[in-house]
Amino acid sequence: MNEEPLFAIGPDPARDPDAGQSATPAVDLPVDLPIDYEAFVLTYRGRYLRLAEEILGDPAAAEKVVHQVLVQIAIHWPQLLAGPDVVVNAWGLLCHALRFEVRRRESDPELIARLERLRAMLAQMRAALPDAYTVDDDGRVQTGIFEQLGRLTPRQFDIVILRAAKRSTYFIAWFLGTHPSTVDRNLKRALAQLEEGLHPLHVLKSARPTRRGARR
Repeated sequence: MNEEPLFAIGPDPARDPDAGQSATPAVDLPVDLPIDYEAFVLTYRGRYLRLAEEILGDPAAAEKVVHQVLVQIAIHWPQLLAGPDVVVNAWGLLCHALRFEVRRRESDPELIARLERLRAMLAQMRAALPDAYTVDDDGRVQTGIFEQLGRLTPRQFDIVILRAAKRSTYFIAWFLGTHPSTVDRNLKRALAQLEEGLHPLHVLKSARPTRRGARR
């Protein structure tokens, strides 16, 4: 299984020429902000804050990082509007800033340990999945939960497990290095596949009829 990035998408701060400085300099918001930018902030600021708090565990640090990201978005708003997708590009800036902050806090053993434990949990659970389907004496494939989880793609499996661990869509996207819409799409497909594989009617249809049923 391919390794997924631990600290999400965006440039690696360790390779940035400005790695010794803040990823998003602390400056004030420009004046006369366009109304579409203000609408963007109203829509996404709360989500960004919840994600930053979920990752950092520090509301004050989360507020600072999100403020700095929104400042950078405001400064580069015309360029972002000219790009293919404002939301995706803004998400990349947020991930870069959070990634930088996590790296900057490498001296925080609790933060790093939490993230490493999460990654280790996913690896252990993947390793515990069966390598093949269980087949009963009549040659029927068993449809247990472990077999069905084993049918998911690695990305789908990680998303399902992280969601079961009550992680938010934004956190999962950051942790796996993808976009929230990709998380939602993969989760929907994975749950549909699990529902199909574990649905009682699916099991009944695959079972041989009883003698009473055969007579009918």
